[in-house]
Amino acid sequence: IDGFQSFDRSRFFPNNITISVAGDSRFLLEATHASLRRSGSMTARQKARREVLERTVTYEPRAVERSFAELLDQIARDRPPRGGQPLVLVTDLKKEYTSALETHALGSFGKGMVARVLVSSRKPRTGWNPLFPVNYWDRELRKDQSAYRRKTSCHARNASNGMARFWCYARYHNYRKRYLIGSH
Repeated sequence: IDGFQSFDRSRFFPNNITISVAGDSRFLLEATHASLRRSGSMTARQKARREVLERTVTYEPRAVERSFAELLDQIARDRPPRGGQPLVLVTDLKKEYTSALETHALGSFGKGMVARVLVSSRKPRTGWNPLFPVNYWDRELRKDQSAYRRKTSCHARNASNGMARFWCYARYHNYRKRYLIGSH
C-alpha cells in the first residue's frame, strides 16, 4: 500500500490516491482518493492565487489517514487474517498510515495475525524493493495516463472524473494487459 501523488483541476489542488496492490501478481485491489492542500515553496503570486482559490474550498482534516483507513476496511472485508496465514501489509514510513492502523480493527487483531513491513520510500525502486508492486503501478500510471504525468498541462477537471478514468485504466491493466513489457 502506498500513496500516488497527483492533482485535480490544477496544481493548486493536489491529491493522494492511496493504492493497494497484491504483491506477486501486481493486481490492483483498491484505491482511495484524498484531496490535499497545496504546500511547498511558492512565489508570492502563487501564494496570493492559492489564498483566493481557498476562499471557496474546505479541506478534509487527516484526509490521507482516512484514505488509508478505507483501504484497511476493504482489506478486512475481502482478505481477513486467518489462523496460520497472517496478513502482511507493506507500506512506507508515512505517519498517517501508522495512526490509521493503530485505531483500526486490523491493528488490534490477534498478535501475529497482521504484520506491517515498513520500507523507506527513498530506497531504490527496483524489483527487490518490497514496495515494487505499488511503485510499478506509479510508473505505469504516469507512463500511460497523460493526466498523471509530471509537468503536464493535461489534468482531470475534478476528482470524480479523475477517479473514473483511474478505474477504467485499472480495469484494462488488471484484466487485459497480461505481462510486463520485456518479461517474456
